[in-house]
Amino acid sequence: MVDERILGHFYAAPYVHFEPDLCWILVREAVPVGYILGTSDSNAFAEWADTNWWGPLRLNYPGAGKNDTWTQQMIGLMHQGYQVPHGIEDYSAHLHIDLLPIGQKRGWGKGLIDVFCNRLRQMGINGVHLDVSRRNLNAIGFY
Repeated sequence: MVDERILGHFYAAPYVHFEPDLCWILVREAVPVGYILGTSDSNAFAEWADTNWWGPLRLNYPGAGKNDTWTQQMIGLMHQGYQVPHGIEDYSAHLHIDLLPIGQKRGWGKGLIDVFCNRLRQMGINGVHLDVSRRNLNAIGFY
């Protein structure tokens, strides 16, 4: 069974709770078409999330033995928690961005990233990183 909430539990909601000043929703004609969110300090986020976010959620999503479904893979990630990549000392912030197809190829993604990075600069943060799947060719082309 697919639990559609789990994606938001992992990639969106903890950021809104941890650092809401770094969360924006792109709305066009009263319809949400995308978002950008993240944290200025990946290490602090990982520590906070492990205790305050993943801990309670893990009680609702017991670890799965096999990771043969998408939901089980996401539960596995939840039990691992956010893993701070090695070698990001100069890029302590990280972000997640997602736009629906209707919001893509219009410059809005670049606009969201500009807003996010400008806010980081105001906070004195000079570097940001993100992960992208090798299979996500549209995103790779965008970045």
